Amino acid sequence: MLQGYLSIGHSPTDPDIFIFCCQVERMSRSVMDKDTIISKIEEHIGSTSYTDWYVGVTKDPYSRRRKHEEDDYVTRWKDWNAGTDTVAREVETHFLNLHMRGARGGGDDDSKYVYVYS
Repeated sequence: MLQGYLSIGHSPTDPDIFIFCCQVERMSRSVMDKDTIISKIEEHIGSTSYTDWYVGVTKDPYSRRRKHEEDDYVTRWKDWNAGTDTVAREVETHFLNLHMRGARGGGDDDSKYVYVYS
């Protein structure tokens, strides 16, 4: 999740010059355990079919979403911090076994986020 602000105004020394200032920072998100993430994903997808959803793991949810958007129409994206790639992969496997789209083996040892999108 990103947090920040954008400030726009006139230069104090020259009123014909606009000043743009932007600060953006990544907010840390709480690590969740496997069962909590599974429950949150179930809540997120509601009564839709598992086959309507894609599940994966990544170390950078923002970049991964952008990559998926190059190849697919991404709606309803959500990701969770699993703390480790092991927990993220366990959650991913759980949903792959329920026939969500995706594949095992993606990401790397730093892939502590699990994500879903439809």
